[in-house]
Amino acid sequence: MLKLIHKIKILLLNSRIEIFSFSVLIFFSSPINKLLNTFLVGPLFSEFENTKTTNIILLLISLFCCHLLWKYVEVSSLLRMGFFIAAVYLLLRNDNYWQFQKSVLIPGICNWDFIVLGSILPMLKYFVKIKSSRTSSPAAGFAEDYPLETELEDSFLRRNMARKIANTIMLTDNKKSFAIGILGEYGSGKTSFMKLIELCVDRDKAAFIHFNPWSAESTPNIQKDFFDLLSRKIYEIDPKLSGLVLDYSRKLSRVDSSAETLIKRVSFLTSLFKVDGYTDDYDKINKSLRNSEKKIIICIDDLDRLYNSEVMEVLRLIRNTASFANIFYLVAYERGYIQEAIRSVNANASLTYLDKIVQLEIPLPKRENDALLKLLEQHLFLFISEVHQNEFREYIVRYGFKNQFEFAYRTVFRNSRDVVRFINTFKLSYDLLGNEVSFPHLFVLELIKFRYPLIYDMLFENRSEIFSLRPLSATHEEFYQLKTVKEGDKDELAFTAKLQELQYPPSDITLINGLLRNLFNRSINASKDSKNAIVYPQFFERYFRYRLAANEISEKKFQQALANEWLSLTSYIDECIERRAHDAITNRILQEKPQDKKRFELLVRALFYVGPKCISIKSPTSFDYKALQDKIWNYEDQLTKKYYRNNKDGYRNFLQDLFENATSPYLFQNELIYHIKKDQATLPLTNEQLIGYQVSYFQKLTESDGLTKDALWLMWATREKTFKQIGSGYVSEDWRFEPAIIPVIITFLKTKDPFYFIADSINRNIGDENIVSIHKQILALFDRPEDLRTIVEKNAFLKDDVKSEYLDFFDQCAAVEFKQAIEFEFKTSLRKLRNED
Repeated sequence: MLKLIHKIKILLLNSRIEIFSFSVLIFFSSPINKLLNTFLVGPLFSEFENTKTTNIILLLISLFCCHLLWKYVEVSSLLRMGFFIAAVYLLLRNDNYWQFQKSVLIPGICNWDFIVLGSILPMLKYFVKIKSSRTSSPAAGFAEDYPLETELEDSFLRRNMARKIANTIMLTDNKKSFAIGILGEYGSGKTSFMKLIELCVDRDKAAFIHFNPWSAESTPNIQKDFFDLLSRKIYEIDPKLSGLVLDYSRKLSRVDSSAETLIKRVSFLTSLFKVDGYTDDYDKINKSLRNSEKKIIICIDDLDRLYNSEVMEVLRLIRNTASFANIFYLVAYERGYIQEAIRSVNANASLTYLDKIVQLEIPLPKRENDALLKLLEQHLFLFISEVHQNEFREYIVRYGFKNQFEFAYRTVFRNSRDVVRFINTFKLSYDLLGNEVSFPHLFVLELIKFRYPLIYDMLFENRSEIFSLRPLSATHEEFYQLKTVKEGDKDELAFTAKLQELQYPPSDITLINGLLRNLFNRSINASKDSKNAIVYPQFFERYFRYRLAANEISEKKFQQALANEWLSLTSYIDECIERRAHDAITNRILQEKPQDKKRFELLVRALFYVGPKCISIKSPTSFDYKALQDKIWNYEDQLTKKYYRNNKDGYRNFLQDLFENATSPYLFQNELIYHIKKDQATLPLTNEQLIGYQVSYFQKLTESDGLTKDALWLMWATREKTFKQIGSGYVSEDWRFEPAIIPVIITFLKTKDPFYFIADSINRNIGDENIVSIHKQILALFDRPEDLRTIVEKNAFLKDDVKSEYLDFFDQCAAVEFKQAIEFEFKTSLRKLRNED
């Protein structure tokens, strides 16, 4: 409300001429109407031919005027002019003196309405500008570190102290200048506090001057610039006194200023420029200011950013050369810096030297504990999503700013300037990564980058020294864990020793360790539930790259695909496969923890969809079957209880559908069944059903394609683990083909080309490929080993040289009763095949 009142007040002040003109128009309406009729309407406008052609021309003129006003006239002027024209036209339209000619082009509209509308419509530019500024700022751009402009922006609640200072200044009758020091560290809000004092002062009784010694080209120019500025401001109060101030300044510096020349020309006060001593001028100025009813308040900001000699020059101004009655100095500085500047010029200066110059020092009122947190939230919530706002409150505030003992990092921000600087760097990262990573982890990492950029670089470049990878079995479950060392009864971060080596103070080490523990502690919900968290190697690097690599998946697109379900998800999987991101999409699907049956079945179907595509790119064994097996393992009926309300038939039907609708070459489903049988995983499907699927896959593929390499892979996967007791307490493991597949294999050996089969039957020594034998498991397929020889001998598909060589090899193995390897050198394509493999 205060801002609105302030804007209306400014608009009224800027429209003083328009308001005055309208008032005169109302008061003298009768004679003005007669004048207009005599000089304009009668001889000119009354002769206007009211035709369609002239109406169209009038409309075009109106549009052209509207365009010119919109393009070339300032917004503030358009607003004032539009309101004035509208008010005058409404006054004339309702005056019985005038009769407005109706348009023949648009019934109900007068001709003059076109011209007036063309003049008023550009007012819309003002509202368009407001709307665009609201949409583009501040969320679209950087946050600015600027002093407050209204009391409403006093987020640190210092206005009461500012108002008290302002009121006391107005009640003080000072014979010489009175200097008030505003003490505070860099970025603590000294400038804003002085602005609050200015807002609280009655501007009719006081004049504010902002002097910036930074703008001076050199130390000697500080005095000249100061008095030039003082003279210009005093001119608004008393032109004669202004000239006197310039003359006083000229005598002090012996330099004729450009401002003095200007004042001479404007005020014609030649009588002031007589030869008097500067002490006489000082007395005259002091007397005039003493008699003045206005206080002059001079604000000098950032004194602690000047060079030592410049600091001393400003202090000299305050204490000596510009110490006039009714003048107050508000000087912002950090006391330690000013004292060092004094010592550098005068080593013997005591700590009380500054007390002789500054009569009152006021440390900035301390802000509330959560003041910076509120300021951070205020800036942050301008551009982050509602979901991330909730995460900020739930994780960042809860585990960071509000937790004083474990992860507390409220000291990351030392002042409001730190908050603004952080917001600007975080905004860039958020715009690039906000939807692709875990928001809490991005935020904490950016805190580290902001406060400790060296540590931020070390996290990426030296991660092996800081983290260990746990566990090592399943890729999708791997996560980074901070390395620790045992110190007494506590586990301390191993990285602490490196921080001590880098000579970080204990307070910084505590803060860094707190940030790291927050970032890589998987016990926190934000880390455990967010599968795109920084703790996972699959996502770690994108936090530092601010982009996705070619083989990475977009978390945003993945979540959108999940939300849109099957067709959208498979389409995104295909996109990932096309750009070789198959491992990334597979691991991401495996990471998901479904909460209901619908999502569970969607994810399992997706894995059955992506699995065959992955192994076609790499190899049948490249997929993480153990992870998928764990996903569908119904241990103690956990899945049927959680997703199917104890309905085993529902889960069984789902799995049957997946295995029965497998497509050629069936490698993925067959290999999965192999692992399920191997680990004896609990499913609502029986072992006989699983074996039946394997036999069916082998049979269908061989019927269509023959005994290919893929068919042989299916055959080898259709085995079972056997155990044999050897001696006391020792068990031997072995494998054998499932009995159900044996007659199918025998049938195809007689009707298909068995080349790949006989090549696979050769068992070669790893060190010497000429030391060979026939796999015992292959021989076990037949009632007698000679049955294999007969099948090979009678098969019409084999080439003669291959058949002859294999039979020779078989006979030599038979000669030793297949009990030991023989030395045999293959020379046909059997050798070539093995070399290629």
